[in-house]
Amino acid sequence: QNEAFAADNDVRTHQAELLRAKDKHRHLEERRSAATIEQQDLEKTIADLVVERRQLEEQLATVQADEQRESAEALDEHERLEELRSGEKEADAEASRLRRQAAEASAKVAAAEAMLIGFERRLSDMLVRRDKLEDELQRLVYDAENLETKRAELAEEAAAAAERKQTSTIQRAQLETEAKTLREQAVTSDKKVETAKNELNQKRNRLRALEEVHARLEGVGSGTKALLKTKDPSFAGLVADRIEAPAELLTAFAALLGERLQAIVVTNTEHAATLLADLAAKKQGRAMLVAARPAYVAGTSRQSLVDEDVVGPLFDKLRFAEIDEPLVRSLVGDALVVRSTAAAIRLAPQAGGVTLVSLDGTVVRPDGTVSGGAGDAVAAGLLEQKREIRELHEVVAKLGDQVTALLETQQAERTRLAEITAAVDKARSEAHASEIAAVTAEKDLKRIDEQVIAAQKR
Repeated sequence: QNEAFAADNDVRTHQAELLRAKDKHRHLEERRSAATIEQQDLEKTIADLVVERRQLEEQLATVQADEQRESAEALDEHERLEELRSGEKEADAEASRLRRQAAEASAKVAAAEAMLIGFERRLSDMLVRRDKLEDELQRLVYDAENLETKRAELAEEAAAAAERKQTSTIQRAQLETEAKTLREQAVTSDKKVETAKNELNQKRNRLRALEEVHARLEGVGSGTKALLKTKDPSFAGLVADRIEAPAELLTAFAALLGERLQAIVVTNTEHAATLLADLAAKKQGRAMLVAARPAYVAGTSRQSLVDEDVVGPLFDKLRFAEIDEPLVRSLVGDALVVRSTAAAIRLAPQAGGVTLVSLDGTVVRPDGTVSGGAGDAVAAGLLEQKREIRELHEVVAKLGDQVTALLETQQAERTRLAEITAAVDKARSEAHASEIAAVTAEKDLKRIDEQVIAAQKR
């Protein structure tokens, strides 16, 4: 306990020292921050003092220069004062001489007065002439001002005409370049439209031919054809029309369903029995009917077969409407797709009652039945035909949109080309008119310049 008490005291002592150290550290940090701020203030003050010192030095240099200039001016004033004093003495002597001359001048005044009378008459004549010249001068000034104003207007007009000419020339060049580009684009667009139309027509013709073949039910039994011709409202089409398989699984799917692909899907099985009886009575052949809503629907795949040759449940690979899921499950069940006939036979004992179908069309059923060979060409043909019809519908729709877009682009380019052609003609006319206006303005400006020079000379 003593040791614990001592240890506790040591801890408290260390904690107190730590707190004091933290306080001291915080105090030092505060002092450091304050010193930093003070240092920044001092640096700013030093910078201000340096600027103020430079300004004072400049002022001192200015004052010294002023002082030297004023000293030189004072020296010059003193020298001029001495010159004036010397001149004053000379003026006194000159005044004496002038007094003598004044007496002589008085004698000449009388003669001058006589001459003055003659001068006054001449002055009167000159004043009249001066008034006439002033009137003419005012008229010339007025004419010169008008000519200057007109010259400025003509100069602006000439500059504007030259600018319009240059602008029209540049614009015409740009428009001609754009027109050339548009013509090249139009040729390319025409080729693209023609190519797209040809491709679209080919696809449409192929689609139309396939739809006609499909409508004629080629390859379908006579009984099935006879029933379908009745167009009974309970018929929902052939099984082949309700289910689509990817290209790589067509053979496997056709082999599994076989003749059932030609079966007619009906919504009313009781009525279907009457139709079959009527078919038998008329001896029109045999047909197979499948309920759209079968009473028994196979569950989801029970397979737990794991092997590198297993592709997966066939049901998961098919395409169909949601409403047809019970029909597809009843027809396909839990069938598994495998890669080859050898794989189907090898995996059959492990399949646990699940039908195996290979990509090449071999079917191994739980009861041990194995079917295969060349495959059901009619069933596969129906599926391939239906798949190609669906794909062609998509391709034709896509090509139709492309042709429409190309035609719109082609029309837009032709419209723009017509606009550009009209704009080129307009720019050409404007450039010609601007050139004429510029030449006329230059001639008028030259004539005004000659008139201004003549007025200035006068």
